[in-house]
Amino acid sequence: MEYDQLSELDTTRSTWNIKVRVTIMWPSISIQATQGRENLRGYNFSLLDDNNSHVQAFIYADQWNSMTDNIDEGSIYVISNFYTKEATGSCKPVSSKILINFSPSTTVQRLTKDDFMIPLHKFEFVDLGDLFSIAIKCPNDEYPEYSTNIIGEVEDFEHVSSIKTKFGQRNIVRFIITDGR
Repeated sequence: MEYDQLSELDTTRSTWNIKVRVTIMWPSISIQATQGRENLRGYNFSLLDDNNSHVQAFIYADQWNSMTDNIDEGSIYVISNFYTKEATGSCKPVSSKILINFSPSTTVQRLTKDDFMIPLHKFEFVDLGDLFSIAIKCPNDEYPEYSTNIIGEVEDFEHVSSIKTKFGQRNIVRFIITDGR
């Protein structure tokens, strides 16, 4: 079966069909000022495909509750028939310019076989010296859950090497990420 690549997504249609790994998910909470309590708006996901592209996706709470099968971090899914829109704001969990919104017609099918062609994780690196300028660009009305979420130190950085895969030559870099302790 042919799947659309995340890097091909645009806002022109809703008949997309993607095969992705859910690398991380987190709830989106809104605080109702009138009642002073938190409400679950829905769930956010970072999705990653076999081309190492990733996007953020969102599902509203009522759609989440009506799903028959749970979505779990680390699992692979085929997701079809969803809306896309331009990702806005300066504090985003991924650099993709597209955001996926699940709709009532969106189908989600968990794949039980993992061919390991989709990486388990993807990181976008920001120099520690740039974090302050990124933080001050975030307006007060943006959710802090969309900001940089991992801070670490890169150690034992090796030079780029090339390996042969079934998809052709790939460049890799090996290193260790620590919390600096």
